[in-house]
Amino acid sequence: MTFAKQGSTGQQGKPGNSAAVFVAGRQTWDQTSPVAIGVRPIDPSVYVTKNRTIKFCAWLEVAAGCTANLELYNVTDSVSVHTFTSTSSTGEMKTQVLTVPTNLPNSSKVYAVRLSRSGGNSGDIVSCKSAYVEITYS
Repeated sequence: MTFAKQGSTGQQGKPGNSAAVFVAGRQTWDQTSPVAIGVRPIDPSVYVTKNRTIKFCAWLEVAAGCTANLELYNVTDSVSVHTFTSTSSTGEMKTQVLTVPTNLPNSSKVYAVRLSRSGGNSGDIVSCKSAYVEITYS
């Protein structure tokens, strides 16, 4: 997906007021060390600031007995933004509201989504079905 800037046109010809910044698609991992499953720049400053909401969202699923850890990581500044954990073997959607400048600087930075497993046994798989940053504004 691409960024939708202020005044862009939505699918029905209406002014755009949201963007989903795609970060990672379906990935699985069986190690306790994190692996980057998606990387891209994100720049909150290109969006309207009035009534702006930024969310980090992900769908996680695990093998029974282990935990999935999914981290949004600011590669540019070497800072963890937020980490989701899940023990759901049927899958679950996780959502976290992020604020500027508390969680995200109001400038372009490179972010990675990093997946790892904790607990369980070697070879137990954790999955991230999708991860994205959603920006809405009015």
